[in-house]
Amino acid sequence: MRSQLVLAIALWAGSALPAAAADPPEATLSVVYTFRGGTDGANPASGLTLSGDTLYGTTYIGGAGNGTVFGIDSKTGVETLLADLPNVPGEGNPETTPIDIDRVLYGAAQGGWQSKKKFGILYKVAVASGKESTLHVFHGGSDASPPWSGPIAGPPGTLFGANDNFLFSFNPANKLETPIYSFSNAAKGSEPNGNIVYQSGLIYGTTAAGGTSHGGYGTIYSVDPNTGAEAVLYKFTDGSDGAYPIAGLISAGGNFYGTTNAGGANNLGTMFEWDTTSSRFRTIYTFAMQTGGHAREPGVLLYQGGFLYVVTTGWLNESYAEILKIKATTGVASVFYAFASSAIQEPNAGLVFHDGAYYGTAELGGSANCPQGCGVVYKLVPPAR
Repeated sequence: MRSQLVLAIALWAGSALPAAAADPPEATLSVVYTFRGGTDGANPASGLTLSGDTLYGTTYIGGAGNGTVFGIDSKTGVETLLADLPNVPGEGNPETTPIDIDRVLYGAAQGGWQSKKKFGILYKVAVASGKESTLHVFHGGSDASPPWSGPIAGPPGTLFGANDNFLFSFNPANKLETPIYSFSNAAKGSEPNGNIVYQSGLIYGTTAAGGTSHGGYGTIYSVDPNTGAEAVLYKFTDGSDGAYPIAGLISAGGNFYGTTNAGGANNLGTMFEWDTTSSRFRTIYTFAMQTGGHAREPGVLLYQGGFLYVVTTGWLNESYAEILKIKATTGVASVFYAFASSAIQEPNAGLVFHDGAYYGTAELGGSANCPQGCGVVYKLVPPAR
């Protein structure tokens, strides 16, 4: 699995914004599916994509060896193996969430650092037949490496992705990859590794670093995919706004939300909003230590019903994971679920919401067929109001 980027070590010193409440967790957890580490795969590092009642995702290993693409019925928990990823060094081991476009899943496999010549692929899987097709093999250099943030859907017939150096477009019909923008100027941001969003004809995202000619703490940017013109919308200062927005952006209500992994009052990161109408930045929440004194590492957000849900993993110990529920308008937070007492570990991916429940993946835990468990798909149900 991709090693976590450590950006801050700090002691809790009080928060200038609302801290997580010490109330009992709100949600009840159940396991929807337990991976066995055989043909069904193991270690689901990516998040889930919802289509109808089916949850689609990937496993990092297992199947033919380099991971699988699966579907799970959210009602029954029945798992269907759709496809094995190529059992070729550098062409498997997916860590990003696939997307569903007209019953075809598109995704990226990061290659698992198994090859010096191949650095991952773009693939598609037809849901009806389970046929997997490799669309593009990344070879590094000007070809870059596979996206850590996608791919995402652009205009009809176009996918967008971002990796360590580039934004690119990809046409699945003719298998043409086209670089859109190179993050070669540190003053405009560098390391665009997080989630990107396509909205109103522009690509929006964050860079985990850059913003000044001497480095910087990351940016929020937009890029016109037609012209390659980039605009820096905001530069993080490592103050109350935070620093190093690794997870990228999500869009809700026309605005963008994200997290930083450092900075803020406690130097443990922040949750922020970028208002696209007024071009206004707002810090919603400052992260503090988890219960038991474990530093947080915030991940991908989910916006649902006016609240932002974020999985925070324990810094240096990912078994201490919690999901926070934070009111977007006020920053008031509560612990939605704490994994510290659970056999489920490393729920690093984000959540999806369906039919009153929240679904996610955990890389470890579950079946003893793997040394630390082969991973699970889990379900969280909030109490009736």
